[in-house]
Amino acid sequence: MLGFVLSVRSPWAAVIGVVAGFLVVEPGLVWIEDEGRGPAVAVAVLAAVLLASAWPFLRGAPKDDAGFPLWLAAALAPPLGYIPLQIGFDQSFGDEALGVVPLAMGVLALGSAAWLRNNARASLGDRRFSTFVTVATLFACLAVPVQLSDHWLVLGWALECAVLAWLGTRLPGGGVRLFSVVLVGGVVFLLAIDPYVVSLPDRDLVMFFNVGVLTWLVSTVAVGLASRWHARAGTLLGVPVGPLLWFVAVGLAFGSLNVIVAFGFMEDGQPRLFGGTLGQNMILSVCWAVFAVALLILGVVTRTRGNRLVAMGFLMLAAGKVFVFDLAALSGIYRVGSFLGAALTLLGSAVLLQRVVLRERDEEVEEKNKERS
Repeated sequence: MLGFVLSVRSPWAAVIGVVAGFLVVEPGLVWIEDEGRGPAVAVAVLAAVLLASAWPFLRGAPKDDAGFPLWLAAALAPPLGYIPLQIGFDQSFGDEALGVVPLAMGVLALGSAAWLRNNARASLGDRRFSTFVTVATLFACLAVPVQLSDHWLVLGWALECAVLAWLGTRLPGGGVRLFSVVLVGGVVFLLAIDPYVVSLPDRDLVMFFNVGVLTWLVSTVAVGLASRWHARAGTLLGVPVGPLLWFVAVGLAFGSLNVIVAFGFMEDGQPRLFGGTLGQNMILSVCWAVFAVALLILGVVTRTRGNRLVAMGFLMLAAGKVFVFDLAALSGIYRVGSFLGAALTLLGSAVLLQRVVLRERDEEVEEKNKERS
């Protein structure tokens, strides 16, 4: 409150007051939770959040840069007060609807952005509008894991990363797009530590059609769309995010293929990628080769050198798997046939590398030289 009073003389006093006021509460969170004082503290924090959010509207903060600190303080109040509010809600109403708190905070920030847009005629490039939209996006991303935990977490984050990437093409600044990239990293991390999305109870494992396969496929499509929209928006902090996310999507597509094969050959309700039957290993090798060829064709059609090089890498990976793993389990005529198949794969790879990948690169160089001349 003192910060807002002093903001009459210096707008930045409001920011300092909001940050300092909420940080005072944070060290006592353990005591608040243990002693059951969450509801009382939450009421006080909620009053402070509402006051901070309404202050620039009540005071009539100027629209120029001099008034921006007041709007920044209003935008920072919901994130800073979120944890004590969440504890108080949990102790009062239980954990059945924990997502209500971040959802309400997001609606508060989104309402402020809508007011600025409609009543204050703020443009999309206005720092006040972008700040409130970024805060609303933060709570939208937080509401999914808080309320919809378990297997829906990855699905929710994957869809949100695509939505935020699309929103980033409409809003200036990189805040929303940065959240999108962070969510992609979260999706990849969660899929890496639980690739089959089956570590949690009450999971219905149906071959080829289950939560695990659906999560991988949706994540692949979402990250692919996000890469396209990031590429359309340009670089982010000087980094070409669009092409990088495209290769992340390619990796997720490759992971989806492996997960589908694992579920198709699962035994006793438990999918296994490695150490399965001979048939599973051979099918997996064939799928890797088909995936590499499909990616190579895509690279040729779209004239994308990166896709072609990655495709050659997957093709070499498939051939290496046959040599190192598959041949060890074969004997007699089957081993001879596998040697022959691997040799033909390597020969075909060499021909494709020379006739397609390197040739396309030479044509690109020639086209660039013609453009310069």
